[in-house]
Amino acid sequence: NPEQMHGNRVSEAQAGYDRIDDSAQEVERAVMEMQAMAVALRTFAPQLAVVAGGTYGWTDRDYKNLLNPALSRSIDFDWLAPRVGLLWESPDGAQLFANLARSVEPPNFRALVQTGGAGFTPLRPQEAWGGGAGARGRRGAFAWDVALYRAELKHELLNFIVSPQIPAATFHAGPTIHPGLGG
Repeated sequence: NPEQMHGNRVSEAQAGYDRIDDSAQEVERAVMEMQAMAVALRTFAPQLAVVAGGTYGWTDRDYKNLLNPALSRSIDFDWLAPRVGLLWESPDGAQLFANLARSVEPPNFRALVQTGGAGFTPLRPQEAWGGGAGARGRRGAFAWDVALYRAELKHELLNFIVSPQIPAATFHAGPTIHPGLGG
């Protein structure tokens, strides 16, 4: 409802810490993560609103080898992922929307510690810019929610299974594009 769109603001913060003790391998893995998100919605016309915001994220990966401390490693990643969108709502509640957003996914422990050897596998966070446009609404018994989207990824993290006895190896793909139609 456009009258409810004036000046709505949402903010969220998350923090987490996870420690895994794998005594069979004599290692400790620790993860610390934090994400903070802010979104603002501003109406510029009775039925048109702009949504803008972003997410700041940080994560730390600590790998401690209890048998050979020289193999212990730590790495952290931080990022900013802005987003912006337009929302038009008809008097009967049907909506048209469009948005552009950045996303970031840092590599997890399984990707970073693939061989058990010294150090982490040199991986960068997966990054993408994605956009979409669509419509949603209801008329009587008929409801719809459909969107076209396209994401352009850098450093996409892919897993390749060599054999059932060898865990998946994670590597970066070249620049990739993910287009689609969703609902």
